[in-house]
Amino acid sequence: MSDTDKSRSGKQLHVLERWKALELDEAQAKYTEQQQREQEKQEGVSCVEAVIASTQEFMRNQYEQEHPLSADELRRINEYAAVQAQALQDARKALEESQAATAAAHAQVVDQCEQLFGIERLRERRHGQALLEDTRREQRQLDDYALLRASMNDGPGDQNT
Repeated sequence: MSDTDKSRSGKQLHVLERWKALELDEAQAKYTEQQQREQEKQEGVSCVEAVIASTQEFMRNQYEQEHPLSADELRRINEYAAVQAQALQDARKALEESQAATAAAHAQVVDQCEQLFGIERLRERRHGQALLEDTRREQRQLDDYALLRASMNDGPGDQNT
């Protein structure tokens, strides 16, 4: 491979590495956003659970008091409890979807990291190969120089046989 090809390949590898680094940054940002959404969904579930617990506590307190609830009050409380149960189910479903999206975003980050690390390893390997080639070229030049000097010292009048 000529020096021009090596230089072009090195530049292309550098551009690819920068591109993958930007993709990794983008994937990490999306993952962070998704984690925040998931946290919000978890807080929503917790909030609905707290409201349900509060309603249940209210019902227990009403049963323990000496004046019972009317049939109409019981019906409204049961309807409210059904609405809360549906809200909890919806909140949990949204949380599960958010968790799945977070897992997908995490997988994307991992994939981008692996790609970037692969490119970095390739760059390092190519750099090592270039150093090895340079060292070999320098050694060949030194060997050629040594042969040249030896041939100059071993001229026709310097033979001792």
